Amino acid sequence: MPRRGQIETNLLRSATFHPCGHAAPSPDPFTARTLLGMDSMVASRQLSISDMAVLAAICQHLPKEGDPLARTSLYELAQDVYGQVGGKQADLIFESLRRLAEITLRMPGFDVTSKTMVRSVSGVSMANLVGAIWVDSRDLQVLTKGELGALNHRRPVRVEISAWLARQLRAGHATWLDLELLRALGPGLAGRLWAFIEGERLPGQDLMSNRTGALGLGAPAIATLGLAKYQRRADVNRKLREAAERIVRLDPAWASVELAGRAGSWQLRYARRDLPPAKLAELRRGEAWRRANERSERREVRAVIRESLRSATDPSHPS
Repeated sequence: MPRRGQIETNLLRSATFHPCGHAAPSPDPFTARTLLGMDSMVASRQLSISDMAVLAAICQHLPKEGDPLARTSLYELAQDVYGQVGGKQADLIFESLRRLAEITLRMPGFDVTSKTMVRSVSGVSMANLVGAIWVDSRDLQVLTKGELGALNHRRPVRVEISAWLARQLRAGHATWLDLELLRALGPGLAGRLWAFIEGERLPGQDLMSNRTGALGLGAPAIATLGLAKYQRRADVNRKLREAAERIVRLDPAWASVELAGRAGSWQLRYARRDLPPAKLAELRRGEAWRRANERSERREVRAVIRESLRSATDPSHPS
């Protein structure tokens, strides 16, 4: 079965998740426009794309009713987000969980209760994403680093999802993400753009019966995507095109993702193959198999090269 997670769609469109790669996201408060150019959001810190994957993996375990307590395990979270389980992956999961518990934000978007666009989806000035997090019945916030290191990877994890977030998710205002694909795309710009367009409505249709849409990228969106540091427009174009090409290369759902430049802004145009969910899942799993096979072949080639170099430099090594 594919590893999937879900993210509240307003949150996905916000500037909360920053494509910072493998670096730690900034702990500084910020104010930013959403990717759709709506009212500004305010947050106490940034989160990374890996944090987004952890939250998505947690939210898939939200019960349909009752207490919004998601039950999972360190093993399952590490498999969902990193594809493997070990001490390093467990440490990264703990770092993400702590950031998710730490952040507070005010975010504009569609409120399922009022059925209108509001300046604060949570209904309060600043809100959390998650409340308490328990690892093996112990509060994550009071565990020392040594205690965390001693925890077995099979330990259960319980995460209290905030009431407003649970309300939005249960009403279906969510975007499902293929976590294996997100991992393949990486924690940079390609992963961030892909996650955004996965949640977009595609009102148009091209001659090949693909569903089409477009995203305008002005200065606020460019800043949200971590591209404001580039002084030259050509550098921004290059980064956006590289990310778009990576999405099309790795995800067979997207027939095309192209960049159109205009004075002072950009537009991303995309076309998604109009396929039944089962067929799309089959294509994606085939693509995942191909990537895994290529990685295996590369490992074998590197092993052969290392063996050849050892033989060439060590006369005593058996040939």
